[in-house]
Amino acid sequence: MRRSVEAAPFHGVAPLRIGTCTTSAIARSGLGTARARPVRDRMREQGRGSSKARRTLPVLMEKDKLQRIPEPTIQRLPLYYRCLSDLRDSDREVVSSEDIASRIPGVKASQFRKDLSYFGEFGVQGVGYLVEPLLERISGILHLDRQHDVALVGAGNLGSALLNFAGFRQWGFHITRVFDSDPDKVGRTVGGLVVENANAIPALGGVSIGIIAVPTFAAPAAARALARAGCIGLLNFSGAKLILPPPISVRNVDLTNELSILSYKLAGLDPRHAGD
Repeated sequence: MRRSVEAAPFHGVAPLRIGTCTTSAIARSGLGTARARPVRDRMREQGRGSSKARRTLPVLMEKDKLQRIPEPTIQRLPLYYRCLSDLRDSDREVVSSEDIASRIPGVKASQFRKDLSYFGEFGVQGVGYLVEPLLERISGILHLDRQHDVALVGAGNLGSALLNFAGFRQWGFHITRVFDSDPDKVGRTVGGLVVENANAIPALGGVSIGIIAVPTFAAPAAARALARAGCIGLLNFSGAKLILPPPISVRNVDLTNELSILSYKLAGLDPRHAGD
């Protein structure tokens, strides 16, 4: 049975299924003609918004409204971001909600539209969404349109793997400092960064996100140190379920827990486990 470890407090028409849509397809649809250009401009305006609006999105949305956004909606936004990124990379210009839903298991077109509605108006009925502007809007909502400096605690096997994971930088997360309490690791270069002594974490400053990749017993101390340093977002790979007071947000990722669930599910599917 896994134990929770609590760190001490501290100071109209349904959108049209478009399928693969190229520039020539847009021209055939009439969106590229001078007569229909206002429609295309309206799509861009709703999908992109002004640069000032994108920069001030959190200010324009009331704080209480942000707090009322359902957690499942927030968890689906990165899925939409990744899907739209893939569509952009494949040169898609327009996409429908049905197409988005078909690419994300468990998401319905109506759910996608409802999730977007929490953040404003998007797309045009009967036409769909312009991929690039919508991607930019979701990037702004998730604050992925800026660089986030990240501190990593733990320079062991898992920490080293995280340091070398290119996906973080692609989404704007840059690990800029790495710490460890093991004297044999301090001073070594891992992933292009020199490992610093964990005692220096409280004086970190300028970093709002921390990643914890230490053994379970060391996780609460690492979390407290990162919080003192000003980190208000923690991604925890230690296996301990950390619970910290607001405003600190913690995402606990337990890889062994996930494998255990898979093991349980395998027991009913894998004939090699029959009779166990």
